[in-house]
Parts: sequence; C-alpha cells; structure tokens
Amino acid sequence: MRTAVVTGGMSGLGAACVERLRADGLRVVTLDRADGADHLVDVADTEQVERAVAAVGTVDVLVNSAGVVGPNRPLWEVSDEEWRRTFEVNVEGTFHLCRAVVLPSALRSEAFGIVLLEGAMHSKPLICCASNMVRAPSLSRLAKRDARFRPRSLLVVSRPTR
Repeated sequence: MRTAVVTGGMSGLGAACVERLRADGLRVVTLDRADGADHLVDVADTEQVERAVAAVGTVDVLVNSAGVVGPNRPLWEVSDEEWRRTFEVNVEGTFHLCRAVVLPSALRSEAFGIVLLEGAMHSKPLICCASNMVRAPSLSRLAKRDARFRPRSLLVVSRPTR
C-alpha cells in the first residue's frame, strides 16, 4: 500500500487531501500542530519533522499543506518576529519535509510525488505572502540541480491573485 504524508492535514485543503487520498486507497499520515494528527509536528522544527518522517517509513506522496497566512496587515507594519515565523513555517517547513522525504524516495528509484498547496495565501500580495511565493521556485531548483531528486510529479496548487 502506498503511503502519503500530509502536513496541515487536520483542516482546510490538507484535510480535503487526506479525505481524497484515503478514498483512493492510500495509507495517509497527518503531520500537524492540531489535536487529532497522527504526529504532532511543527514543520518549522527540523528535528520534529525528521522524527515523524522516520516513524512513518516509506513515503510515496508528500502533500505540503501546512502554512500560515501571517499577520493580516500591510508588510511594512509586520515585526521581524512575525515575519520570521511566517517564513519558518511556509518556506523552511516545506524545505524540511522535502529534505526528509525526497532523498529516501529518490534513492529507492520508485515513483513519488510532491504536492505543494498554497491556498489563499496569494490573495493579498502585499500582506505578508512573500515568504510563500518562494516555495515552488525553491522546490523547482532542488529538482533541477540533480535529476535523482526529481519527483515523478510536482503539483503546485495556488489560488490566483485577485
């Protein structure tokens, strides 16, 4: 049975992915800070991510859905700490999961896929979404550097800017 890991899988788009993947017959493991998750994980914490992924075992599908919108006000009013936390979750969290999952998956030489969900985070382009805009390009650069680490599929789901 194929295994999917879904970050942020307890609500929103992540929960919808969990439901769909389970309906498609995959074993789904949720990583989230919310109660009810299979593993309580802050994706910004490298050690928590690595422990959870090691406990899961083989991962065939990674859905990066964990994310925060950040402060809902103009960027110039956002403190360094608020910005740092948004960046840690949205960018570094994605990096931590990809690093923990992609190398072992690529070395197995089996098909694996990555889904990067961005939801509504681009709806207000000047309100703290800049950290989220680097997620997909960063993942793309990883895949271009070394063919061994290219997922067989990469899907970026983003709501268009209004």
